[in-house]
Amino acid sequence: MALSKKRQNEILRLTFQGGDELTAAMEAGPVATQKHLRKINREISDFETSCTDKRELDFFAENWPWDGNVKPILKLIKNLHVDAGTLLRMYWYACPEDYYLFHRS
Repeated sequence: MALSKKRQNEILRLTFQGGDELTAAMEAGPVATQKHLRKINREISDFETSCTDKRELDFFAENWPWDGNVKPILKLIKNLHVDAGTLLRMYWYACPEDYYLFHRS
């Protein structure tokens, strides 16, 4: 059974740090932007600790932007409901070949 479009959009909103809401907060000023980012970070943390659906966790991992903020991914790895396929996806998204090329280990 696939995730509903509504649930996919809710998860995508988290992975893109709030999407249009962030744009509106940025236009309102730096204080609104900081409040919005704290709110989204709390929502991400709540999602990762309370989610028990392996499909939702996989969808989150698949759509997470790997541009420096890996704290949510590290927290996701600790979730007991993440399956091996999702962990393998995260391993390859982390570009392990780069570590081999530069460190030979």
